[in-house]
Amino acid sequence: MNNTETTVRVFKKNDLLTHEYYIVKAFESMDLSELERLLDEEKEYDEKNKWAFINILQSIFEKFHRQGDTCLVAHVGNCNNSDCKLGCYAKGYLFEGNNSGKRIAYVFDNPQSNIVENICSCINFKAKNGKEAFFLDETSI
Repeated sequence: MNNTETTVRVFKKNDLLTHEYYIVKAFESMDLSELERLLDEEKEYDEKNKWAFINILQSIFEKFHRQGDTCLVAHVGNCNNSDCKLGCYAKGYLFEGNNSGKRIAYVFDNPQSNIVENICSCINFKAKNGKEAFFLDETSI
């Protein structure tokens, strides 16, 4: 494969490495290009179109970078908000800056498949390791 070719991955229900896995890895590396490739043009994320969501993530990732973070560490957990858009206890990830320790959380909606249908910010999130995130948006970073 030469440098100008782009690999397109088609995700199937029983893939060992799932769509969600690749999205989490893109969050951890703060890789907007990979997220642009992975997110569906036809879907909304956090009640925004794909490009508005990507722009918000760009702002968030820039804030992490300014605080000395070179990557984010993902901690799996659940939403604890009874008013959650995806339902209380939706599965998601707390992303923590590797140097700053600042955190932001997102819940993932992938009902009955390995394809992520939606990603929503979470204001009351608890990771399985006990770490928590309590904020409305990226202004807390």
